[in-house]
Amino acid sequence: MQALSDWIEGGETRWGLTTRAWLALAIVALLALAPGLTSMPVMDRDEARYAQAASQMLETGDFVDIRFQEDPRHVKPAGIYWMQVMTALPFGGADADIWAFRLPSLIGLLIAVFGTAWLGARLFGPQAGLAAGLLLAIAVMSQVEARTAKTDAMLLASGVLAQIGLLLMLLKAEAGEGLKFVGWPLLFWAASGAAIMIKGPIIAMVSALTLVGYFVFKLNARWLFGIVGAAFLIEVLKLAGLGFLPGGIAVLMGGLAGAFVFELVRNPGTRSAMAKLHWLKGLAVLAAIALPWLIAINLATDWAFLQESVGHALFGKVGEADDSHGGPFLYHTLLSPAMFWPGSALLGLATLAAWKGRERPEIRLLIVWALLTWIVFEFVQTKLPHYVLPAFPALAVLAGLGLKQIGELLTGRGAKALNALWIGLAVIAGLAIAAIPTYGALELGETRPVWPFIATGAGLVTVLSLGWFAWKPGLARLFAVAGLAALQYVLAFGVAIPSVDAAWPSNRVHRIVAQLEGCDAFPAATAGYREPSNVFYLGTEVALTDGDGAAAHLLANPDCGIAVIDAVEREAFLSGLADADIRLLGVVEGMNLVKGDPLTLDIVTLADSQVTRPD
Repeated sequence: MQALSDWIEGGETRWGLTTRAWLALAIVALLALAPGLTSMPVMDRDEARYAQAASQMLETGDFVDIRFQEDPRHVKPAGIYWMQVMTALPFGGADADIWAFRLPSLIGLLIAVFGTAWLGARLFGPQAGLAAGLLLAIAVMSQVEARTAKTDAMLLASGVLAQIGLLLMLLKAEAGEGLKFVGWPLLFWAASGAAIMIKGPIIAMVSALTLVGYFVFKLNARWLFGIVGAAFLIEVLKLAGLGFLPGGIAVLMGGLAGAFVFELVRNPGTRSAMAKLHWLKGLAVLAAIALPWLIAINLATDWAFLQESVGHALFGKVGEADDSHGGPFLYHTLLSPAMFWPGSALLGLATLAAWKGRERPEIRLLIVWALLTWIVFEFVQTKLPHYVLPAFPALAVLAGLGLKQIGELLTGRGAKALNALWIGLAVIAGLAIAAIPTYGALELGETRPVWPFIATGAGLVTVLSLGWFAWKPGLARLFAVAGLAALQYVLAFGVAIPSVDAAWPSNRVHRIVAQLEGCDAFPAATAGYREPSNVFYLGTEVALTDGDGAAAHLLANPDCGIAVIDAVEREAFLSGLADADIRLLGVVEGMNLVKGDPLTLDIVTLADSQVTRPD
């Protein structure tokens, strides 16, 4: 492996890494992130809603208002839908398969991987940059988001680009260098505008925390960590029952803002650096990207979009858990060994590298980027694992630096213990991740889950390789771990998970409906099983209803209508049909993974309809 690593790192350097290193990173990233793009059926619920809304834009030609069937979908801006429209157009448009709508997510993750590698190489050299790119490419959370047709992978891409622009601007401004607008400032403001069009002000918040936190850190490190500690203490006291106290977020934001203003007032250098960020031109670029659509959608909806997206989808998630997505205190920290796996084995080294270099401006910027982003989402009451994804590139760069400096960092018992702790947590997380395909298949009733067994075996090999890497860490062995992790993901996401039929009832219904003959179209209704994947597979006009509604649908479409009836709605459905007879076209048994409910779905039509299914 060392010879291969030396060969990859050899040759001409371009953009921080050698051409061979960029090629190797691209191969590992594609092997890890792409499999399953076409074989994974539509996932409920977010992916189905995003893809269906983009499909309806193509059906209607309305690229301003976002709708899922007739319902307004005023939770996120239009940016990701437009990207999905562009990638679906060449592959069937509104009738494109789900993989076409997933392409922006894959592209976004690849941009984030390459941007992270470039940033690491720019700040700390090619070895650190290549390691950082590999770690982000093989992180478990990256795998999930690259294969899901929603916002977060492309948000990560825009976030990496915005943060690169911000970090390079600040470092140059602090060094007293002049900054032309066309360059890092333009990259920062344009990427920030794109991020707003993808998911609102999330990346703007990350950048603001990085900017403010950096200058507070520069003012006095004790102030920064004192503010963070006070915010944590307040949050713990609120959880203990002292509900009259302000939230941890309020304390964090207020403390940072106050310290930042103090630093601005007292330090001319800080004011000079801030003035070099091209605020007027930058805000003009940001407004040019985001404002036209924001104005158009709010005029079209009488400002309903702003009320729903800001009032509910953004601020509504801060104070209380939204849509039952709650979690314990330190939820993201508890999940980090699994979500950043297998790179979580290097988080001890990342911490040590950050502490050792805390006086260096570039490391301070990475610390506040990762730390403050992470803390804010720990305090937000709505919890989902991907919320902290914008912090992953900073963690990956620090981990790459830690790997590069390992000989200098592991010099004392405390440092070695911290490193061993994170390696141990990563091994435990890796064993759990390896077991998921087999455990899930057995829980869903598979009696001989061959591919899940194989995927689990590959996962166990990856865990063993992680132990081998931990014994003598280095970039050469990291390549081996990355390659084995990529193979594990090929088997798990590309073959094993899609092969468990019980997990994909909507897809199986779709496969039966695709076989039907006798009519040009088959107007459909589903009773009981109302997940949005039904709409993507069966068409925009499908009725998501109950037993009575499905009966009325069949009676209104006697020649070509079909209905998909869950067992829990069968009695009401039959009652609604009165004396009409039905004919069974197929049966699907499976699991509604969103609710955890078993399903028995009868696909039926009226007895004398024109619908037939070939034997």
